[in-house]
Amino acid sequence: MIRFAPRTLRAAVVLAAALGACACSTPDSRTDSERAADRAITRQIQAALRHAPYLDADHIEVETTRGVVRLSGLVGSDVDLRTALRVSATVPGVRRVVDDLELIEFGRTRGGG
Repeated sequence: MIRFAPRTLRAAVVLAAALGACACSTPDSRTDSERAADRAITRQIQAALRHAPYLDADHIEVETTRGVVRLSGLVGSDVDLRTALRVSATVPGVRRVVDDLELIEFGRTRGGG
């Protein structure tokens, strides 16, 4: 068994924490116009989801980065899931829709993908 001095172990933990913090805080490299376009797409998708007939979109989150839309949150049926993806894909400026939705159906869950 390898034994580490407390000082070495402490340094390794601090280094790992610092690297983890840096990895999670990458700067946003989008231009102001790209950010504005992404915000507009997000707002349009949120409005389209709210107005889609028979879709409960209260628990759907929308994030857009350079036209790639990520839907996350909860939907209550497979029909809701497909509707949310379809409605989002029809908004002008959307390049791709990433399904990160979780289907909650009769107490069972299905992860996004």
